[in-house]
Amino acid sequence: MRSRGAARFVYLNKSGLDRSVASDFVSDLRKTGADVTIVRGDVCSFADVVHAVGKIQSPLGGVVQAAMGLDVSRTTTLILLSLIVAPGIPFCLNV
Repeated sequence: MRSRGAARFVYLNKSGLDRSVASDFVSDLRKTGADVTIVRGDVCSFADVVHAVGKIQSPLGGVVQAAMGLDVSRTTTLILLSLIVAPGIPFCLNV
């Protein structure tokens, strides 16, 4: 998004910048000149999503849901995969 001109970001994350991966990500964005607002919250919480969207100060140009990492192997069954993916599904209802 940044490489396509996005300059303002609202970063919704359960742990804020407590984890190094999050603080490194935000630091990298800021080094490019981006304005990043941090909102501590959960994408599965409607109230948290409303709060984060309320921080947007210009027209919304995009949404990235990157709250999940998967390690999928050949032996992963559809049932197991659905158990891994299921916690992220409520976010779709909050968009």
